[in-house]
Amino acid sequence: MTSKSTNHFFAKVLISMAIFIFTPIAMAQNNQRDIKHIKELTVKADQGDSDAQEKLSFIYFEGKLVKQNADIAYHYAKKSSEQGNPMGINYLAGFNLIGFGTPKSVPTAIELFERSAALNNPKSSYDLGIIYYEGEDVEKNLTKAFEYILKAAKMNYLPAIVAVAGFYWEGIGTRKDTQNSIKFYEKAAELGDAESSVQLGRIFSLGLENIMINFNEAKYWYKKGIENGSKEAKTELAAIPNIIKNSNTQTIAYISKLKKAHGSKITYSSSMAEKIVREFNIDCKGLDGRYLPLEHVLLVQLAAGPASDVQMMIKVDAIDGEARIYEEFRSKERLIGRSQTMELNKWGELKTRKQTAIMNSCFHGYGHIWLYPQ
Repeated sequence: MTSKSTNHFFAKVLISMAIFIFTPIAMAQNNQRDIKHIKELTVKADQGDSDAQEKLSFIYFEGKLVKQNADIAYHYAKKSSEQGNPMGINYLAGFNLIGFGTPKSVPTAIELFERSAALNNPKSSYDLGIIYYEGEDVEKNLTKAFEYILKAAKMNYLPAIVAVAGFYWEGIGTRKDTQNSIKFYEKAAELGDAESSVQLGRIFSLGLENIMINFNEAKYWYKKGIENGSKEAKTELAAIPNIIKNSNTQTIAYISKLKKAHGSKITYSSSMAEKIVREFNIDCKGLDGRYLPLEHVLLVQLAAGPASDVQMMIKVDAIDGEARIYEEFRSKERLIGRSQTMELNKWGELKTRKQTAIMNSCFHGYGHIWLYPQ
């Protein structure tokens, strides 16, 4: 799997959301039923039903069930808006924005979008945000764009939720906040947005923006993406075993270098002492199942040892199935100091005064030294 640019992902979200988007009306495809439905809507619209008016406005704008007619579409949008219908006002705003059935007037469009948004129409808040984000008909204002789209997102308008996630991820119109971004991507994914699911899968499988890699989390979101119809999610989920394999290969290569440079500085009192150390793995207590071989920890401690005029050695003793690990510091002439740093008891418990440093090394503290189960 190749890493996809989050810039590309965010741009794709915005580009796919035209400034003027109408929500399709669920209708039967049977022509006779469509004709009947349109006749019924027309009767209601002409009797002053604002919902019927805004629906009819959309039908004549879309031009699928009837021949597109800008004049009729505009007429019914205006009638609906005059009654304070939020979507009717939104349609009228859109017509003014693009010059459909009326001369183009951006100031009028914005005034109408703001009026509709004030009636808690999330789509109008979102449309205003996109207008200020793109800055084609007004002065570009990313702060306003974020504020309008965030308002729509808080009303669970899915396109706005996805866009806010992108704004937070990139730091557009607001401070960069990857944790908030992830929260909005998660919300969008749970509401059925497949691309948000894929983005979350990438974040957790690749560790984007220094987010801790979590393959279990990545798998969950890729599976959610598959449920939402994403082919990309299926492909990238299948690639996770290779990512794990590559990560482990990276660890093995790094540890091999450390062994070559420092392996001789670890001495064992017996084959039992060596066996205990080489078979002991520290549970990182991460959701992705990563673990630290104890031998890896000892090698990185030696690599981070003191200056060259003092040599650090590690001694491992084993008695009755238990191991004690000591650090020794020597100059060319003499032993400077010796102290016990770890103890492995017969119940498999590791006792150490370096617990915090060891757990930190599960997550980049001393380089890539952890492994994943395969």
